[in-house]
Amino acid sequence: MDDRYLMYWRKSHEWRCVARGQQLFEQAAEAFRDIMGMDSGFFLYRKKLKMSDSHQPRIYSPWGVMEELTTASQSFVESFNIHIMQFVQTMGEGWWTVEELPDPLAALSTKRGLRHLGAWYLRVNSDIQGVVVLGSRCDVVPCNGLDVGVCVQQIEMVLDALYCRRFTEVHEQQFRSLVDNNPDIVLQTNVAGELVYANEALYRLTGYSREALKRPSQRRAIVAKPYVQQMMKNAEQVRQGIVQSYEIMVYDKFGHAVYLGISSVPIVVDGDIVGVFTVAKDLTKHIEALNELRETKGLYECLISSNGDAISIMGRDRRYLRVNAAYEQVYGWSIEEAQGQLCPFLDQPQTSEWVSAAFRGETIRTETRRTRKDGRQIDVSLIMSPVIDTSGNIIAVSTISRDITDRKRAEMALIEAEVKYRTIVEESLVGVYIVEDNVLTFVNRRMAEIFGYEVEEMIGMTAWDTVSPKDLSVAVENVRKRLSGEVDSIRYQITGLCKNGETVDVEVHGTLAYFNGKPVIIGTLLDITERIEAEEIIRKADKLAVVGQLAAGVAHEIRNPLTALKGFVQLMTEGGNNAGYCEIMLSELNRINRIIDELLLAARPSKPVFERHNVVDLVQDVLSLISTQCVMKNIAVLPSIHTWVPSIRCDSNQLKQVFLNILKNAMEAVPEGGQIEVCVGRVEASDEVYVRITDNGFGIDETVLPKLGEPFYTSKETGTGLGLMVSYRIVQSHGGRMKISSQLGRGTTVDIRLPMEAPVPHHTSYLVKQG
Repeated sequence: MDDRYLMYWRKSHEWRCVARGQQLFEQAAEAFRDIMGMDSGFFLYRKKLKMSDSHQPRIYSPWGVMEELTTASQSFVESFNIHIMQFVQTMGEGWWTVEELPDPLAALSTKRGLRHLGAWYLRVNSDIQGVVVLGSRCDVVPCNGLDVGVCVQQIEMVLDALYCRRFTEVHEQQFRSLVDNNPDIVLQTNVAGELVYANEALYRLTGYSREALKRPSQRRAIVAKPYVQQMMKNAEQVRQGIVQSYEIMVYDKFGHAVYLGISSVPIVVDGDIVGVFTVAKDLTKHIEALNELRETKGLYECLISSNGDAISIMGRDRRYLRVNAAYEQVYGWSIEEAQGQLCPFLDQPQTSEWVSAAFRGETIRTETRRTRKDGRQIDVSLIMSPVIDTSGNIIAVSTISRDITDRKRAEMALIEAEVKYRTIVEESLVGVYIVEDNVLTFVNRRMAEIFGYEVEEMIGMTAWDTVSPKDLSVAVENVRKRLSGEVDSIRYQITGLCKNGETVDVEVHGTLAYFNGKPVIIGTLLDITERIEAEEIIRKADKLAVVGQLAAGVAHEIRNPLTALKGFVQLMTEGGNNAGYCEIMLSELNRINRIIDELLLAARPSKPVFERHNVVDLVQDVLSLISTQCVMKNIAVLPSIHTWVPSIRCDSNQLKQVFLNILKNAMEAVPEGGQIEVCVGRVEASDEVYVRITDNGFGIDETVLPKLGEPFYTSKETGTGLGLMVSYRIVQSHGGRMKISSQLGRGTTVDIRLPMEAPVPHHTSYLVKQG
């Protein structure tokens, strides 16, 4: 190479001062033109630092006839560039005559008067980044292709330096952009721990400037005490070359707690640790969210674990993700047995439909029956609802189950009780009523029957519409006493007024109660017309008994002296002096004796007439007779009468008199609210029928029992003792026996045994033990 290369080489030393590739190409083009004598040329170059690999090469610093390329169309230039690159790749580097060029390049070169065209690669870091294209109008090659290649190397050397410098600048800018705009705190410290660099996030998160936290002691001062030792230990580990990641809590300038996640790495240069690079991420919201989540989870766990209802969480595969302890109590499966297993109730009615509906977002509230692990059926209430994640997706179904078996039983018992008591009220033989504000709001059928109304007619009537005018003031006064609280309940008799205008004797009982906060009177009403009539009959019978007792007493007291008088008159007649007068006296005495016999006949029962009768019927007749009197005295009669008892030969009226006498004695012996038991049956292994009457009255002293039944002996102030005497006599006349047993304070039992008419088959259900 001649001196031109030396000049070129010296010129190339100036290129090291250029800052950009554009300046390099301008100066290189000037050197090729003025020093190397190349009359035309340009540089086809692709910037290596472009982010996109699709960036195409562009033409730089054309000179000579190649300057026309700057005014050519974009499509032409792109096509020209492609042909150049393809030509070099195909033919290689060096000079070529126009005739050797492919048609597009040959036509272009010929048009511009070029005789030779040369091309050489531009390499940066061994990568082909462009081409140097030179053109000459000389018929001979201007210079050796190798010399041009050496000149191109000078350009490549400068391009390498520019690339390295630019690469460093770009990466430094990228680093600064990453650090300065990073939302996390970025720190760089030297080996002594002094702050070399910190981004703006330090001030934004802590409120302190770089200068305020330059020294390690200043940074330790804002760290919460529990974390200081940990931070110092981790800092020492980093200075030894060990990467550290940890969390600390610091206080900002205003005293607020800030949680930071620290990542520290050593800065190593030529094998030596020259500092530490630290990134501190703000974890405050994350920690607060974790704490809130932990608290929520704790509450959730507490809610599930301590809940008395069975709670289960079911996944989309219909397997249990979670069940609580109450699940075992309700259904029998333990937590270990249930979790991870298919729901055992999917085969039960409607359960699968409810689960599918819940997975569609519906909430199911229902009651159903479930089969426990032990096979027992229970009633449960269910609330089945979807479990939704933060993205709004349904991920599971929760079910809350409550065992309501006892409640269902109680409800059923309540319904049964309501039906039972409603039936009792509706079918009761006693009238039942409710009065609110003096208006009848409820009456049962018996109440309506007593007054001759239909139930619907009486509802809405005033209570006074059913009271006789003569007793209206009594009824009003008694109602006032109950409503004012003077008495809790009251019982009285009045005359009622029927629909047809007739009157009826009734006994009224009422009690104060409250419905919906309002006072009402609930009571019963008893038709006592028949009872009053029966009492009148009994009263008359008592009078007759008194007359009989008086007659018996008079006859007993008169007959003895009358017999003596008659004897003396007969003696006087035998004397003969006063025979006429004595006959008259005897005649009158006989007449008096006949009158006494008549009185005794009236006092003694008539001769029994034996006929076939069932003792059950006789007892029931007597019970019917005294029933109203027992209700009046609040005495409960408890019959235990078998429906099949053999008939006997008896005088029905006399036996009724016996039963009536004993029951009347029992009624007089028991206090108000007492009870009388009447049992009728056949004595086991015996041909006898028994009637046993037991009361819970005051009882009789043992010393008195032997005297019962004697004439004119009684323990009652108003009695004569003839009733039991007659009863004993009647029972004995029937071939039976009567036994009285009693204990003071516990009551009295009268046991009557009567012979059966003929043997009958034994029926166990109607037999009682003897004795």
